[in-house]
Amino acid sequence: MNNNLYENKRFEYGVDLGWASQIESLGYSWTDHEGNVQDIVKLVKSMGVTSVRLRLFVNPPQNGFWQKPTGDKCMLGFCDTESVISFAKRIQKEGMSLMLDFHYSDLFADPQFQIVPKDWEDDSYEDLLKHVHDYTVSTLNAFKKEGIDPLYVQNGNEINPGILLPYGDRYKEPLHMTELLNTAYDAIKEVFPTTEVVTHLAMVTDLEGCMDFFKTFFDRGGKTDILGFSYYPYWYGKVHDPELLLDNINKMSSVFDKDVMITEVGGEQDDEENSYRIVKDTVNAVKGMAQRRGRGVYYWEPEACKELLPDGYMLCASVPFEDHKLKFNKALDSYKEFI
Repeated sequence: MNNNLYENKRFEYGVDLGWASQIESLGYSWTDHEGNVQDIVKLVKSMGVTSVRLRLFVNPPQNGFWQKPTGDKCMLGFCDTESVISFAKRIQKEGMSLMLDFHYSDLFADPQFQIVPKDWEDDSYEDLLKHVHDYTVSTLNAFKKEGIDPLYVQNGNEINPGILLPYGDRYKEPLHMTELLNTAYDAIKEVFPTTEVVTHLAMVTDLEGCMDFFKTFFDRGGKTDILGFSYYPYWYGKVHDPELLLDNINKMSSVFDKDVMITEVGGEQDDEENSYRIVKDTVNAVKGMAQRRGRGVYYWEPEACKELLPDGYMLCASVPFEDHKLKFNKALDSYKEFI
């Protein structure tokens, strides 16, 4: 394939800031390495960040918290459409690109949970297709009305088991899964024709599982522009293997003829040297892809810290610093090496 096709494509050094507005509402701010308080959006830009990812929930709890069926309580972030638009304006003002991540749920969607929004749960499959279309179009039109143009949109989040279960179960209803994702894809293009759609799976280290998902999807007419993956060595037995990462994303890009992003990466908050290395190695791997098909890397929630989160999520990149102030560790400093 001609490398010239990719010379003008952006490579994003990204962060997900889905918790930021809720953390701000608790009275917290962030400082640079010298301890100077800065606006969080301006601060990450100064660290080399070029793109910010924000998630969208359909009708989330107003308090921004969720008691999971497992018993754990987690912070959701203020991820209703109005709140995300407000934060997205800050991103666009700083000249950074925006990725929107539709979870198609009222709560976090991931390999463990793909919960149908409460207002949709008793509807038929045909009704669900209409909900996905109408919700996607109306939400994106709300952004468009405010002059906010996302460069990337995810049609689902870590959808390894499928989406909107049990309707879009990858194993039991693969055609329905594909139709739901295609409905979202078409709705995105209806509002923003040039926006690139990212289809996102967890566990990029599971080559067989990821290949099987996309084969199932594409064999049934699945549509997407970019393959997105999560890469968390902490959850993979703390084994960080950049060579395996590069090999896997090259294979999937080649087989399915698609560009690739790592839309989530992270390391332990208390091990900043290792986190720095993980981010740097991940960027090197994605930038080193054959045919220049790597498109970016996003750190998931570096602005948070485990001390603030009810479930103690530890793959953040900030630490408490004085009263109601948070300070980034060095994980994101790796981005500056590439700018």
